[in-house]
Amino acid sequence: MKRQFFSEKQQKVKISYTSYFNITMLISLIGLFVWLFITHGQNIDMLFADSEKSGGTFMNFFEPLANAAIDPVRNLESLTAFGALVFSAIAFPISSETIFDILQHNVYDIVGEKTVILYQQFMFPLLLCMSIGILLIAFLLFYMKNGRPNEKWLTVFLLISSSPFLFMLERADIVLFALILLLIFFVWHDTTPKWQVEISLICLGAAVALEPFLLVITVLLLCERRYWCFVRALLYSILIFILPYLLLGQYQEIGKILHQLFCGYEKNIGDIRYMVQYDYVGPWAYVILGISIVSAFLTNKMWKRVLLLLCSAIGVMAIAPLYVLSFLAIPIILFLKQECKNSIYSYIILTLMILIMISKPWGYLFGDFPVSTLVDKVSLFILVVTLNLEAITGWARIKFKMRRRKPVEG
Repeated sequence: MKRQFFSEKQQKVKISYTSYFNITMLISLIGLFVWLFITHGQNIDMLFADSEKSGGTFMNFFEPLANAAIDPVRNLESLTAFGALVFSAIAFPISSETIFDILQHNVYDIVGEKTVILYQQFMFPLLLCMSIGILLIAFLLFYMKNGRPNEKWLTVFLLISSSPFLFMLERADIVLFALILLLIFFVWHDTTPKWQVEISLICLGAAVALEPFLLVITVLLLCERRYWCFVRALLYSILIFILPYLLLGQYQEIGKILHQLFCGYEKNIGDIRYMVQYDYVGPWAYVILGISIVSAFLTNKMWKRVLLLLCSAIGVMAIAPLYVLSFLAIPIILFLKQECKNSIYSYIILTLMILIMISKPWGYLFGDFPVSTLVDKVSLFILVVTLNLEAITGWARIKFKMRRRKPVEG
């Protein structure tokens, strides 16, 4: 494992960032409990999905699990084929003939009647997956963070208690699995043993197969000039994404799921124009993503690259539910670990990330537009624009200085 050694002054700077993050997040969490206690749960629906419209709590797990017990192809409308096979692997050993008959009978009203919640065969894998998933995420985040153990555990607890994480757990979404796989990539992708590097690349490929927008993370390998690792990560991503469609005999669905993810006419969390009621993703989002990829090559800090790529990729997605913001836990941990320059600019960047992560039951604008959604959108947009401008102007400044220092011939 590569180690970085910092001066005592740099260590104090990192501690101050961590203290600022922990104190701010802890005050926000305590404030949330006080607010809910005083108002008897007012605006709690702003933290989660509408249970009546979404079918109920945990239905992002129960519904595909029930569908997989009947036919994994039924899940291709909402999941990639790899995700459908993941739920099939869970559903197959627990689907008795009695349960199968019940599901077949209620095939058109599984969500409405919440049939699957009534049976422990479906509740048990949910509890098992959620428990193991949370423990793995906590361990991996703890491993990535530096500092004293008590301080590290507090940071991990506050991240898992953040708004995107709580929403992800309330939905019991497959993003949980993708986040675990992506964390393994970041833990092992820069280690010495080759087998760990290979596993990290396979995990990245599997994460992309679950959430295709994560393909942008492979750019990090190009930034580090690890071209052969980039090629392998790309191959793993393509193979793990495509092969399940071929196994299910549904190769024609590949284009449909990609169109749904990136070109669908949905309200997009990363689309700043939604604030003025635009309901489609324009080509400008792809332009910003392209600029962000170029900017990733112009900065030498990993946390900036990861933050810039993730925020820009989320902005391109046609369907971007709030819980995908749980991926921002990775650049937050990297920031707290790597940032050694004490500056107002760095505190502003950290504050924007905190604003995205805290729970915000702050009411509505224009009748039904949540203030929390507006804060998330504006924060994402400012992060993308600011990091891009910093990378480009920093590169231009260096080039200008080099040109001025170049000796005049003759």
